[in-house]
Amino acid sequence: MKKPLTIVLLFAAAVCLVLGCSQSAPTYLLKFNYVPGSTLDYEQIVKGTVVSREKDSMTADRLNTVTTTIEFDVRRVVDDTTFEIVQKTSSKRHTENRLDSTTVDTTETSPDMTMYIAPSGRVLDMEMGDGKEAEYATYWKEYFRQGTPVFPAQPVAVGHVWTQTFSVTVDGKPVNVSSTYTITGVEKRQGYECVAVGYTGKMVLPFDAAPSDSTRRRGVDRISNEGVMYFAYKDGFTVAQNEKWVLDGDRLKRRDGQDIAYTVHVVYDVTMDLKEIKKK
Repeated sequence: MKKPLTIVLLFAAAVCLVLGCSQSAPTYLLKFNYVPGSTLDYEQIVKGTVVSREKDSMTADRLNTVTTTIEFDVRRVVDDTTFEIVQKTSSKRHTENRLDSTTVDTTETSPDMTMYIAPSGRVLDMEMGDGKEAEYATYWKEYFRQGTPVFPAQPVAVGHVWTQTFSVTVDGKPVNVSSTYTITGVEKRQGYECVAVGYTGKMVLPFDAAPSDSTRRRGVDRISNEGVMYFAYKDGFTVAQNEKWVLDGDRLKRRDGQDIAYTVHVVYDVTMDLKEIKKK
């Protein structure tokens, strides 16, 4: 005699409750999807300290608060695969000199930076406009190469982990650095459904003296960072990011015809939030 179908289904449901039946976790495809003609406006706030030393003497001890407006102007899609974005930034900086108790307020506008970004987030290339900062284009290219997450090609679930490793040449020798990314959860941010991507990493950034720098500053910066970015996976852009950023620099500068060794120690807390999306 056949059992009624309802009894069979009830029995199967009871077994699942007792033994536990596996259910596939939801997955999320992380992919940038910038819209040509749109502009994304962000506000970044950086707070922290900068300490510089020559041997045992402290030569600088500053407390900085920098509020920056960052504009991502999405120009076009190149070859149907690459976003061309012009980044424009302007900053207001408040500096407290803790050696002599003076304060300084300044306003700065950086040269435009044109970036070519793959849907995965990989920065394929970048160009900087005129200005002194353009002389450090190689530094910034390496910063974005090492410090930008490249999303996996396949959908990922909460708990997924991936690591990006890079080789950097310092004083003629290869140095390996890496960053590890973890999908930590899904939550609403500013009305967007966001995947939270936690990360910890290290970067090594060697740099040469810029032609316009009369002090011939050069050396190696080593950066450790830890934070979380909130990515609107349905829309294809970053909504917010929080980060702690520590830089230790071993540098040389020219003074009175001699090279002077000095160190820089920077500790920054950084927040970045999307403020507005404009469409032309």
